[in-house]
Amino acid sequence: EELVHHLGSSNVWWRRTAQRLLVDRKSDAAVVLLTALFRQSTSALGRLHALWTLEGLNQLEPALIESALTDSEAGVRENAIRLAEPRLKDEPTLATALLKLEKDPSAKVRFQLLCTLGFIDTPASRVAQDQLLLSGLEDDWMQIAALSASSDRAVQYFDMASARRPELTATESEARRSFLRKVGAVIGARQKPAEMQKVLQAAAADTQPGSSWWRAASLEGLADGVLRRKPDPASLK
Repeated sequence: EELVHHLGSSNVWWRRTAQRLLVDRKSDAAVVLLTALFRQSTSALGRLHALWTLEGLNQLEPALIESALTDSEAGVRENAIRLAEPRLKDEPTLATALLKLEKDPSAKVRFQLLCTLGFIDTPASRVAQDQLLLSGLEDDWMQIAALSASSDRAVQYFDMASARRPELTATESEARRSFLRKVGAVIGARQKPAEMQKVLQAAAADTQPGSSWWRAASLEGLADGVLRRKPDPASLK
């Protein structure tokens, strides 16, 4: 009980040491106390350590994570997303709960959400990923998050650009150029001739006014990705 109490301490040494001892001792009696701490504590730090201590004891229930996703403290919501990530295949209700955070007021929560949603290959998840990216496109970290889970997404984002999706190509900006360079680089690094040909053909075919900047950015990225990864001759046949 004393160790659980110290999880809400303002002193980081007390919190971390209490958490370590609780996990090391693997006491079943701690589980009820930790669950109560999360549900009743007014300390965001206490709630946060309760979650991670239960995780360390392999006793963190999905229902508690789902509750943490709606916590009043952004840091708790952000960590709840991380805790949900390895459970998404077995707990579809968590995936549904994650989608409700698409318009969370915290930039850190939205960033973590975009990273995590990359591991959910469903239409609803892809729509949410697109919205998170497009609403935060000026943020370099959101661009990285959008491309971090699967390189397949780069091809899909290029398709959005070549279809003249207005959020991507209607207005030129350094952030948009940077993102399309990243997209092109990922496609180049994948070393798939059909994908690279798609970029080249789209860049050559679109001659509308105001399109030169995104075509150039895509080609620059493509060249960079090809040069950074030595191609396998067999894959180019």
